[in-house]
Amino acid sequence: MKKILIALLVSSTLFACKSTKKGNSVKFEIAVTSDYCGGAAPSDELIKELKTPKPYTGVLYIHSDSQREDDGIKLKFNKGTATVTGLNPGQYFGFMDKKIDLKSDPTVVAVRTKKRSGTRIDQSSLEEYNTTPNYAFSLEESTTQKSDTIHKRCNPFIPPAP
Repeated sequence: MKKILIALLVSSTLFACKSTKKGNSVKFEIAVTSDYCGGAAPSDELIKELKTPKPYTGVLYIHSDSQREDDGIKLKFNKGTATVTGLNPGQYFGFMDKKIDLKSDPTVVAVRTKKRSGTRIDQSSLEEYNTTPNYAFSLEESTTQKSDTIHKRCNPFIPPAP
């Protein structure tokens, strides 16, 4: 009886250790291109510059759910690189903007306030913007590095620059 109890205890301990295994450590090398988000018509030179990949410096919010229902990970990039530990094999989605809280985000609230004076807010556009990733990728058990170019789109809820 003692041998069975010890065997159960040892096997449950080993199983618990295996199930809490930390995920991969992955080094990301990301370049970025972007849309023109200004007001006046851009020059051909500016358009060409925006289409040229550059090392990304900024934040990428990584989620395992494209609807962003999970907590996600905030990954800070400096000169195109960042390393994260704890990602398990699977599909992931990267967003360059924080998830917009449709009820309390100041930008959304400001637009809703103006609604009375004729400005309308399109709830489905907000939801689409919230759930359309800038970057989607898969990780395998052996993945230690990801190199990609991602595209920054204009935020339709921020007024264009003059």
